Amino acid sequence: MNNGAVNQIGIIFLPLLFTSIAHGAPCKAPPFFDLTVSESPVSKFTSHALYCKKDGFTYLSTRRFEKDGTEYQLLLDPQTLLTTVEASACLQCQPADLTELKNTKLQWALNAVNQRKDTIENAGIIHAQGSAKGVFLTVDMCPSRHADYEKEIFEELRGTQSSVAIAMTGGWLRNHKDLFRQLRDRNNFGDLHITWVNHTMNHPYTNHVPNRSNFLLEPGVNIEEEVFGMEQLFLSYGVAPSPFFRFPGLISDRRLIDYLTRHFIIPVGSDAWLAKGQRPVNGSIVLVHGNENEHIGVTLWQQWMDKFGLDTSLLSLPQLF
Repeated sequence: MNNGAVNQIGIIFLPLLFTSIAHGAPCKAPPFFDLTVSESPVSKFTSHALYCKKDGFTYLSTRRFEKDGTEYQLLLDPQTLLTTVEASACLQCQPADLTELKNTKLQWALNAVNQRKDTIENAGIIHAQGSAKGVFLTVDMCPSRHADYEKEIFEELRGTQSSVAIAMTGGWLRNHKDLFRQLRDRNNFGDLHITWVNHTMNHPYTNHVPNRSNFLLEPGVNIEEEVFGMEQLFLSYGVAPSPFFRFPGLISDRRLIDYLTRHFIIPVGSDAWLAKGQRPVNGSIVLVHGNENEHIGVTLWQQWMDKFGLDTSLLSLPQLF
């Protein structure tokens, strides 16, 4: 990964750069989601805002990068909040008029986030914004010295249509590469339905330091490296990061919220952190740790599922809105 690429990233509104594939001509650029392609770092990573068309659909391109000599775009569908990656040569793009986002899920999400951006603990979206028949399972993978992860969470979901959001850190991924590949490949082959959430590159934390000076609020934390470094790490492993983000410790401030929303990133907290005694209701965002650091949460989740699981849908984060 090119760490230098994440310094001083600001959103760029670019002129028309990638015009066109000739009409009717097939695009021969290598596909990004090709399991035969080796993992490799990304470079020339930029945050920007373009509208890009492919196959009659219009997407918001939020990032541009190069991998293995090919330039790609990270595309976000403002109506569904789903992401994908396409080669720039296969797209027709133009500058984004962001006023056109007004009646989209993306704009509703960002508006909801801004309503709670002065909350230092558990800011962002913590519950479904409308009626929801089910809950949203989120599994945090903070850096851990444990060699394994809580596989039982995912075994229960094998082959089902249930969704799970995995809040991944670079610290965990770099020390558990094979385990991450297992999760990635199970998702790619449809055995799991994962929403990949950015939980920062390093998950800064200092023991016995007040929250207002801890986690991402620690003096000297490089927010560009924490946010965009993790996005680049996902992309280097062939994973398209979702627009969702989880703050380490669920601690943030207005400055951080403004930074994320400026780059079309939606922070999600939780109203059902099970290890803290909170219990889910319809629409809850459930938080458990999958890194073996907080096994009590996994035990409580299994007990809850044993009691209510047959009557509960596990929803995907885009269904929050």
